[in-house]
Amino acid sequence: MSKKLRPIILAGGVGKRLWPLSTESNPKQFIPIFKDLSLFDLTLQRINNNLFKKPIIVTSRRYLEQTSNAFERTGLEPSLIILEPESKNTFPAILSAVLSSSDCANESFIAMPSDHYISNNKKFYKACKETLSNNKNCLSLFGAKPEYPSTEYGYISYTGKDNIKFIEKPNIKKAKELFSKDKVYWNSGIFVFDRDWLLKKTNEFNSEIIKQSKKAKVKGKKEENIYYLDKSSFSNIQSISFDYGFVEKCKDIRMIDLDAGWT
Repeated sequence: MSKKLRPIILAGGVGKRLWPLSTESNPKQFIPIFKDLSLFDLTLQRINNNLFKKPIIVTSRRYLEQTSNAFERTGLEPSLIILEPESKNTFPAILSAVLSSSDCANESFIAMPSDHYISNNKKFYKACKETLSNNKNCLSLFGAKPEYPSTEYGYISYTGKDNIKFIEKPNIKKAKELFSKDKVYWNSGIFVFDRDWLLKKTNEFNSEIIKQSKKAKVKGKKEENIYYLDKSSFSNIQSISFDYGFVEKCKDIRMIDLDAGWT
């Protein structure tokens, strides 16, 4: 049987950039923008493919109903829904999902936001297959060629494994300069990695965040496939993005060109 990716879908954000349409009680990933479907629905449909295992969803307790309704609409069954008691950004969210899969040491994950749009799923699958062909002991990062000078995205300058640079969301002058260059990409926030390798590297960069994340794992509270993280332990975890906490410290990165209409 060929190797498959376990999706980690991050669905805990409040969608501030789409305010006032997006609110804290009903953030943009759950709003039915495409007729009766939301971006979260489209993300679930996208991973309903034989390249992927059942997903792990990381979200807030307040969004359990929206999440459950999306699974009913799409017909896709989750492996697990992890409910965070508060937002701690993307690094703790990803670690919570990875640590929940301790029964499968060599599992390969694809971590992705739930509020992004991809117009060409076939090309997205092609990029995913590319990561599976050579993903040992590295982080595969999906970059999208800029379609215009945007100040809304972070950028990646990539000319090879040993020459990668991350650029924060730029002002318009810098965005135009970046747009004019070759080998510069938008950072899609989609990552592929193996479980044991990620934990080993994280332990080198920040052993404390692994220690605290392990403490926050569910303590006897399990309802079917829903995990409630321990509130008091989770509150002690550092709030940090996966980009800052892991990606920008990692030297073993391979960028995958995501030519799939990503935004």
